[in-house]
Amino acid sequence: MDLPLSLALLDQRVAVWRHFNPLPPDTQQSIDEDMRIRMTYASNAIEGNTLTLAETHLV
Repeated sequence: MDLPLSLALLDQRVAVWRHFNPLPPDTQQSIDEDMRIRMTYASNAIEGNTLTLAETHLV
């Protein structure tokens, strides 16, 4: 399966889910922050950084 197509499908499913089940703003903010930290950690790990997830969160 082509990667952009799978991301588009995921975006569609998230949009439908949010339409029927909106999260409270503080919950959404927590999820967004967690995803930002995890994506930063994964990106840095690909580049060879040895920080742990917890260390990445502290930075």
